[in-house]
Amino acid sequence: MDAGIDAAVDADVIDGGPDGSGAEDAGPDDAGSGDADVDANADDAGTAPDSGDDDAGLDGGSTMDAGFDATVPADMALDMRVPACGDGVVDVGEGCDDGEHFSGDGCSGSCQMEACGNGVRDIDERCDRTPGCLCAPGTAPCLPASCDAITRCGNGTLDPGEQCDPTPAMSPAGSWDDDACQSDCYTQQSLIINALSIDRVEGCDYTGDGVADNAFGAAFGGALGLLNGQLENSLVDGQLILLLSMIGLDAPVNDSNVRVGWINGADADADSTNNFSGAADFYANTASINTMSGDPLKSFGSSIVASVLSGGPEDLTLPIAGLFPLELRRGRISGMLTAVASDVTGVSSGLLCGAIPVASFASMPNIFATFGGGTPPPSCDASVITSNLSDALIAGARIGPIRVGPSQPDVDLDGDGLESYVVDDTGPAGCQAVVVSCVDGDGTVISGHDCAGDIRMADAWSAGLPFTAVGANIVGVR
Repeated sequence: MDAGIDAAVDADVIDGGPDGSGAEDAGPDDAGSGDADVDANADDAGTAPDSGDDDAGLDGGSTMDAGFDATVPADMALDMRVPACGDGVVDVGEGCDDGEHFSGDGCSGSCQMEACGNGVRDIDERCDRTPGCLCAPGTAPCLPASCDAITRCGNGTLDPGEQCDPTPAMSPAGSWDDDACQSDCYTQQSLIINALSIDRVEGCDYTGDGVADNAFGAAFGGALGLLNGQLENSLVDGQLILLLSMIGLDAPVNDSNVRVGWINGADADADSTNNFSGAADFYANTASINTMSGDPLKSFGSSIVASVLSGGPEDLTLPIAGLFPLELRRGRISGMLTAVASDVTGVSSGLLCGAIPVASFASMPNIFATFGGGTPPPSCDASVITSNLSDALIAGARIGPIRVGPSQPDVDLDGDGLESYVVDDTGPAGCQAVVVSCVDGDGTVISGHDCAGDIRMADAWSAGLPFTAVGANIVGVR
C-alpha cells in the first residue's frame, strides 16, 4: 500500500512545533535565534526535530543547554499551543475535546459530539436516522433511546433497510451468536488479522509534511526482526487473535458511514491450524464488548471509497504475547477490501498506524540488556541502578552487532510542543546510555531518570503496522 494514504492531515495530526507550520525544523543548521545545538547523532531516523525558539535542545548527547526563553509570560502558553484533537481544548472545527481519542463516551475519537439524531451511528447506537430507526430521517430531535430502537428489526420479516431479520427479536448480545445476524438486522461481517508486522517505512503522516512517519520502526532498528518474529508467532499459534467487525456496513465498495470494530478474540475450536481458513469460528473477548449495547468498545469511524477503507482515529492496545502491550494512540486503519457480492472476505495492503507513547515503556524492563540470558551492562550514569526499555530506544542499545535506537519522539500528543530527552552516554566501555532528564514541550526541565514516566512527558513515536485479514465468524462472547 502507498504509505502516503493518510496524507490528508486532520487537525489532530499536525506537527507540534510552536511556529504552527506543521513542518519539521531544518535541524542543526537552523538559524532560529533561541535554538540550542542538536546532538550530532540527530541524523538517526525518528530523532526529534527542533521544535522552535522555545525548546531546549540536546548538546553532545549528554548535557543540556536551556535554550528556551524564560521571559515568555505564562498566559501566552495557550497561544503557543498547536490546536489538536485530543489536547483537551475545544478548537475550531471540534464539537468537543475530552483529551483522548476514545469513542463511545459522548465525544468521538475525531472530537465530534456523539448524540442520537446526528445521522451517524455512534458506538452504543443500533441506528441513527436510518431505515426502520425510531429516530427516523427528518423527524424532530431524537431522544437517546430512539437510536436503540429499530421498529421492525426482530419481526422475522426482511423489511427495507434490513439485511437479515431473525426471530424472535434479539438482545444486543445476540449480535455475536452463530446466526450471523446482528441485533441491528445487519449481517455480521467479521475478519481475523492473519499477518501483522511493525515496519520501518510505512506509516501515516503525523508531522504534516506529506511524508509517512515511522520513528518507532527506526527506534527498534536491527532488532525489529526479533519483535516481528514474536508477533508472527503469536498470531500463528493463536495467542494473539485480533478480530475486525464491520458495523453498519451497507456496501463493501462505497459506504460513507461504517464502523470497524476492534475485538480481541479466542479460538472457538482450540485449533489454531484453521484460524486463517477464511471461515473459522471465534469468540469475542468479554472485555472487548459493551454488554449493554453489544457493540465493540473500540472501533474506527470509517468510510469506504472504491473498496478502499479508511478510518480513525481511535486509541487501542496490542497485547503482544511474550513481550509487552503496545499502546497505540490516534490509531488509524486503512486497506483494500476484498468481497464476494456484498460479503467482505478480507483486507489486503492493510495499514494500522498510530503514535506509541514513550512513557508506556518507562516502566518496562530493558529486554535488550538481558537478551540471551547475559548480564546487563552497567548504566553510564552510576546513579541509575536499572535501565528500562525507554532508555534503550531513546538513548540506544546494542545486542551484539545489532543496534537499537537512538530515537527521540516525533508526535506531539499533548499539543505543547515536541518533547526531548537528555541522555548520559559517557561512562565505562559498553555501558548502557540512560535518560537523565527530560524537556517538556513548553520548555520545562524535569530532572532525574524517572522523568520518562512523568505525566507531563506525553509525546510518542509514530508507528506503522502493515497487515492483512481474512474472513472469520464470531459465534459468541466469552
